[in-house]
Amino acid sequence: ERPIGGRSAAEAAIEARAKVLGPVQLAAFADAGAVFSESFPDFTGDYLIGAGGGIRYLSDIGPIRLDVALPLERRPTDRGFQFYISLGQPF
Repeated sequence: ERPIGGRSAAEAAIEARAKVLGPVQLAAFADAGAVFSESFPDFTGDYLIGAGGGIRYLSDIGPIRLDVALPLERRPTDRGFQFYISLGQPF
């Protein structure tokens, strides 16, 4: 049986936004990350990388984000793409 999770993780994200019209923005992003079984890893290993884009509406309570993302190297168990709806800043 293969355990799920780890003792440490490394992750990075970058996002570019462009104002389109009033409170509406377009965004493009890339994320990368890995989970390690050691508490103090050497940070080499299999990093998963994804990319996507979305639209932002800058409301009075914070940004409302609609995104679509996909893995750049798809594993057999990965979906081709996923949709996300969220509130607030991504990081």
